[in-house]
Amino acid sequence: MAQQQSRSILAMIFRNFINSLKPRRITGDLKGIDYFGNKYFEIPANPSIGKRQASRWFVPPEKDNFQQELPAEWESWLRHRRKEPPAEKEVMRNYALMQMK
Repeated sequence: MAQQQSRSILAMIFRNFINSLKPRRITGDLKGIDYFGNKYFEIPANPSIGKRQASRWFVPPEKDNFQQELPAEWESWLRHRRKEPPAEKEVMRNYALMQMK
């Protein structure tokens, strides 16, 4: 009985190794640009290969300047607090409120 379990574990390890050699998607889909000029990208989740969560990142307008401000809506999207990227109207409305304050 212990041998059957070890065989299934070996099969699982072998399957995972073979799956790790398959090519993966490296370029993301552009989801939006904010008023600071940051570009936001996403690679959707793919549970069939074991990727349960989407990969999200941003590219700042100045290379290697990742310390700049991000709008709150985009930051919550990057951290998976919201499912859909913010609409441009929503971001601009909140930016106008920020300017008034």
